[in-house]
Amino acid sequence: MDTTDSGPADLAPDVEGPEDRGAPSAEAHYVVTEHDGVTRVDIADDAAFRPGPGQGQPEADAE
Repeated sequence: MDTTDSGPADLAPDVEGPEDRGAPSAEAHYVVTEHDGVTRVDIADDAAFRPGPGQGQPEADAE
């Protein structure tokens, strides 16, 4: 299959948006709020998964 002249929509015509391309929209639940021109994205309390502490954080090194 020659894909030099085709874009992503040509390769998967039944895919409508990024959420159909395997984005974690079903597993993650984000809450987006805006206040005084500042947009904030938080992971909702009822999300199926939550990120853990990052590298270098004392909580991550406790194991």
